[in-house]
Amino acid sequence: MTDASALCRLADRMGVLPAYHDFGGAERVTSDATRRALLSAMGYSVDNERDAEATLAELEAADRGRIAPPERILAPGVASRIDLRRPAEWALHLEGEAAATETGSATDGVDLPPLPMGVHRLAVTAEGRDETVWLITAPRQAPSLKDLTGLQRVWGVTAALYGFRSRRNAGLGDYHDLGDMAAALGRHGAAFLGVNPVHAIGAAAAPSLVSPYSPTHRGFLSPWHIALDGLQRYCGEVLPSQQLGRPGDGLVDYEGIGGARERALRAAYAAFLEQAESHPVRLVFAAFAASSDRDLQDFATYEALSLRHGPDWRRWPAALRDRKSDTVQAFAREAADEVAFHAWLQWIAAEQLSGAQDAARRSGMAIGLYLDFAVGAVPGGAETWSDPEGHILGATLAAPPDAFGDDVQGWGLAPLSPHGMAKQGYRNVARLLRGSMRYAGAIRIDHALGLGRCFWAPDDGSPGGYVRYPTDALLAVIAIEAARAGVLVVGEDLGLVPAGFRERLADAGLYGVDVLQFERGGDGGFPRPEDLRARSVASFGTHDTPTVAGFFSGRDLDWRVALGQLDAARREQAMAERHALREGCGETPSDWASRIHERLASSRSELVAVQLDDVTGEVEQQNLPGTVDGHPNWRRRAGVTVEDVGESGEIGRIAKHMRNAGRTTTGNGAPS
Repeated sequence: MTDASALCRLADRMGVLPAYHDFGGAERVTSDATRRALLSAMGYSVDNERDAEATLAELEAADRGRIAPPERILAPGVASRIDLRRPAEWALHLEGEAAATETGSATDGVDLPPLPMGVHRLAVTAEGRDETVWLITAPRQAPSLKDLTGLQRVWGVTAALYGFRSRRNAGLGDYHDLGDMAAALGRHGAAFLGVNPVHAIGAAAAPSLVSPYSPTHRGFLSPWHIALDGLQRYCGEVLPSQQLGRPGDGLVDYEGIGGARERALRAAYAAFLEQAESHPVRLVFAAFAASSDRDLQDFATYEALSLRHGPDWRRWPAALRDRKSDTVQAFAREAADEVAFHAWLQWIAAEQLSGAQDAARRSGMAIGLYLDFAVGAVPGGAETWSDPEGHILGATLAAPPDAFGDDVQGWGLAPLSPHGMAKQGYRNVARLLRGSMRYAGAIRIDHALGLGRCFWAPDDGSPGGYVRYPTDALLAVIAIEAARAGVLVVGEDLGLVPAGFRERLADAGLYGVDVLQFERGGDGGFPRPEDLRARSVASFGTHDTPTVAGFFSGRDLDWRVALGQLDAARREQAMAERHALREGCGETPSDWASRIHERLASSRSELVAVQLDDVTGEVEQQNLPGTVDGHPNWRRRAGVTVEDVGESGEIGRIAKHMRNAGRTTTGNGAPS
């Protein structure tokens, strides 16, 4: 770094990158205003050089005073040694164990026995100073497809759960639809069904907030997808979903559905409570609540509070902003029935989502559900209220200008705090991952580039900048949780990718994402099938890109011209490139989809994903990045019902391509 100012040195120490290269290769230098704003978001007020010098000196003094390193990444089952700077007493606490497993004293180092997989704590004490060394004991890689299923190459379908249509749902796809859809596709040989995140959307924020990528908490599930006509088993006869009415087939009517769903769920809960406390179903719920950790109580309390005070806890009365306060505890006791209702919703959602995974596996799917893990949660939601130390609240996640637009894209999500995570031994990250992994055979980490660096947009309006993240530790925690759950992990590695980062994810066992729309061969056309990465999920597009029909017809370009994001000349240039790419793909949308998926089937990618919207020939895409109200994002409904998808000629044709290419579904992880 050429500029050795205290501000620059402090920013570098805290992970603020001095510069980055944009999509055009130009260097974008981080300004001092951005450095100050990002440091402020981390809790450091540095208005001038003197402040920066003082803060830097304080941090360096703390480092010099340390007894031991703050964390170590270890291999399971291998003895290790933790160096000490001076004699200390120590105690080893294995993950999940309150009492120390071993204790002792050491002069210059602690010799540890072989440790099991997990994140363990070594407490060290010297001269009145107490420290923690986190021992992240992780396998070298997350499990592979072959590890989990015995298979080499498989295929599956991705779809928008909210858009599922069926003859029994109430205008919004639900968890029973998910199981039925998976079973229908599994019988065609699909190994997985991938859907948008099913994280909890805040009770007070819905239905105005409809994006599944803007959750209130990633460790909990969305009650929006509870199958209402599946509640009878928990509480007897309740309002069947058909009586709620189904809006038109084109777009999901969240506003029209929301009130009726709320009334039905509360009626079901009231009927549940009318059963005797000794009723088996009440005993099962009591066991669920008792076995859940404090997080469930916090989440349910937040939901109850938000219905009284609004969806953003930062605007609540001061005494309610601290989940540990006496005022919050008093509220939880006073509103115990309401708090229990939100815990009950989580139980029902968990039961139904688990049932969907069971249905997928019974159908022969080798993987089953492939769930999306969002990159962040809304700043004023349950996740940040429950864990403010583990999040950044003075900036939001964003993306620099990219292929989708020339402006910074603000995502309106709270970043995880690199330093806050580390202080907790990454326990918050592990808990969030478990919230998805326990119901799935695979998860997709949205914007996995954030495992290396995240672009933060300061709340004060300063230009954004990149902040470095503890990649090795995060990948180790992912490997631990994936091995425990037996899930395959996909890292969505699209965007402004630093050199070597994809290789780093692959070395850790994560699968990448190869999207044909973004890939080009040496001749400027689509790449040869053998040129796609083996350890990847290959697809034509994603929820953020045009469908096959939309791509070749330029429907996304039409939208951008209409919204003033693209001029006519650039549209014509893009269409000329797409016409060249369409060469050899046939003349009709059905031909295009068939040829594209035949090409993908023959690729060396271990997983191929087919979008349901491409099976049904949809022209419109689910989300148009860079828009909020200008495009009906996250509302489009499927072009085929759950009951009819198994009879689709197009899915049969695609399945045949997959079989012909050797993508089988019978392995050691699936029924034959």
